[in-house]
Amino acid sequence: MGALWFRGPWLAGGLALALGAGVSVQVARLDLEHQAQAQRAQVFGQLVALQAQLVGVLKSTFSATSGLVYLTSHQERLPADQFNGIARRTLARLPQIRNIAVAPDDQVQLVYPLSGNEAVLGFRYQTRPEQWATVLRARQQRRPVLAGPVKLVQGGEALIVREPVFLDALTPDAGPRYWGVISIVVSVAPLLKAGGLVESHPLALHLVGSDARGDSGAPIWGNARVAQQRPVRVPVEVPGGEWTLMATPQGGWQTPPFWMSSYFQIGLLNSLLLAAFVVALLSRQLRLRESQQRFTEMAASIDQVFYVAAPDLSRFDYVSPAYEQMFGLPAETLLHNPRAWWDAVHPDDVDRLRSRLRGGSWLGKVQTLWRARRADGELRNLCTSAFAVKGPDGRVQRIVGVVEDVTERLRAEQALLDLNNTLDQRVRERTAELSDTLQHLRQTQHELVRSEKLAALGAMVAGVAHQLNTPLGSSLTLATALQHQLDEFEAGTREGVRRSTLTGFVGWTREALVSLVRNLLHATRLVEGFKQAAADQAGSPRRSFLLDELVQEVLVTLQPLLQGQTVAVAVQQDLAPNLRLESYPGALSQVLAHLIENALLHGLHGLQGCEAPQLRIVARRLDDCLISLSIIDNGHGIAAEHLPRIFDPFFTTRLGQGGSGLGLHEVHKLVTGVLGGRVEVESAAGQGCCFKLTLPFEAPPLAPTEVQEVSTEAAA
Repeated sequence: MGALWFRGPWLAGGLALALGAGVSVQVARLDLEHQAQAQRAQVFGQLVALQAQLVGVLKSTFSATSGLVYLTSHQERLPADQFNGIARRTLARLPQIRNIAVAPDDQVQLVYPLSGNEAVLGFRYQTRPEQWATVLRARQQRRPVLAGPVKLVQGGEALIVREPVFLDALTPDAGPRYWGVISIVVSVAPLLKAGGLVESHPLALHLVGSDARGDSGAPIWGNARVAQQRPVRVPVEVPGGEWTLMATPQGGWQTPPFWMSSYFQIGLLNSLLLAAFVVALLSRQLRLRESQQRFTEMAASIDQVFYVAAPDLSRFDYVSPAYEQMFGLPAETLLHNPRAWWDAVHPDDVDRLRSRLRGGSWLGKVQTLWRARRADGELRNLCTSAFAVKGPDGRVQRIVGVVEDVTERLRAEQALLDLNNTLDQRVRERTAELSDTLQHLRQTQHELVRSEKLAALGAMVAGVAHQLNTPLGSSLTLATALQHQLDEFEAGTREGVRRSTLTGFVGWTREALVSLVRNLLHATRLVEGFKQAAADQAGSPRRSFLLDELVQEVLVTLQPLLQGQTVAVAVQQDLAPNLRLESYPGALSQVLAHLIENALLHGLHGLQGCEAPQLRIVARRLDDCLISLSIIDNGHGIAAEHLPRIFDPFFTTRLGQGGSGLGLHEVHKLVTGVLGGRVEVESAAGQGCCFKLTLPFEAPPLAPTEVQEVSTEAAA
């Protein structure tokens, strides 16, 4: 349908546009032809006026010989004084004439002016073939003949008019007698200028026809290119023939392309408008057909009954096919028998439905529930939604409605209502179950945390025992040796004591006592350190402490775990000096212990290869408010899919192998809660792991309940 829409309207619009454009082109060409003809007519009018002026000048010039011819033909001779008088007046009147010559028997005997033309006297035309030819042509044609333009020896160009002179016949049977020829020489430039042929003329002019030969003659004057520009031509009559005068506008013929014609532009615009109208009209019709088809398809595919009826339901104009499924009768039944609508309505609902559909004011949509009985007797619950279609006068012309079968929906709503009546009791029961489950989970979590704490306490006690074992063992050995020496010295005193023996005993006893005191002091310091670490991890209050001392105390308590590794782990401390924090050392000790244990148990456990296990603790001052504390190992690393979950409670990759999944959860809770910082992890499988803590120099104060909770969890 989409392709048809494209081909139909657009093809018709294209044809209309092509037809209109073709007509516009033809009209434009006719208009241009008319303009060209009008332009040529204008040029022709100007050229005819110029032709008349030029012909008048030519006739007045070339007829200068007529008086001399008349006198000669009647007198059979022309006296010199009479000739000179006539010639003088003629040249004064027509300055373009250079000279006049009289040649009886074709030999020049008179010439005016004589000055400068003396050589012409006695000249016989027969001696010059080119001049003799024109003389013969004039004699044979018995009329004046024009020759030239010819180049003059004196310079310039001139035209020569030769007019034969004939005398009356001596006898009636004989013809006229040839007497001779009278010639005038006319300068071309003054003659043509007097005739209006000037360079400044509004038209571009060109004159051809030398020797009076018309179009076949050589150019006489003007722009030779005019002849190639379809000029307007007019003949100019001259003695013995004619010239051809040609003209075009100075800039050539103004022949714009047809698309510059206003007729074409207006026609093309009208064609575009016509094509757009055709496309719009056909597209609208096509869309209307498509809309009708889609409406029909949509109406056939929905379960609701769609109808269009008269306001009083006395006539149905359209009923969708769903009517048959809903009422059990063909849709055509309602079209032919509108009474079938009311026959299907339950008797108890007829009046209410009739009042709703007929008595409403139709200010909006009317919606009502009613019951209908199908043709097979089944009773269904229906819902009608209708609205009015009003005309320009505001009166209702038809109603459009939809009938929906809501039987199943009403049943579901009733079932939902019944369910809601028992929902409160079910919610209370489910809430109680969830509360019991939550309490059980919390108890399990506390037990796991307690197990973790007890394991840490056992490790710390083992560390204490290991550290105290060396000084106390040495003290016991010294005390035993001292007692043995004392017993020997006491037995020797019964026989008498020598001075050397007494001196040796005293010296040895002094050394033993010094060693004993040193070992006991070392043990005392260890006990004090263990007491401080235990106090910190048991929930010490907020206080000021040095970070490097706290790290050292934590490493002392973890010595058994470090020494219990199958492969020795090198612990490197890179701590900036004098990092004094005002925070909670107990919480920070737990965080460090968890992270170091996590590195030993997960990252470095079972590490094989040429690279020795390493654990680095790095601390740096970031600014006046924050420090960075990182625990870095070169172990197995953490898989990418585990990174988002490592701080979740109970998440562990060593389930059943001693891991509870609470260590890192405790780290995150203590760092972000008690210590007021944040913890980040960077790791990739096989490339080690880095836990980076960003902590403030001064931890935020905790509420009393939070301090008690932390102390209680640590003490547990």
